[in-house]
Amino acid sequence: MYSSIDNIWSVVFATGYLTQRGRGESRGFHLAIPNLEVRDTFARRELKENFYHGMLFIMRILKRYLKLG
Repeated sequence: MYSSIDNIWSVVFATGYLTQRGRGESRGFHLAIPNLEVRDTFARRELKENFYHGMLFIMRILKRYLKLG
């Protein structure tokens, strides 16, 4: 089960923590996390990871800029 992130999403979908809310454009689907606690945990995790990666990106740019100047 833990060998691939796809397997984790399959389990999350099968258990109802991720639900389909319709079809999107082309071949996509609209998905939702109906459980408030799970949705909040996922949102906090994503926000933390995106902030962390954003800060790493800014640090790389600053390092390049300082080396050029």
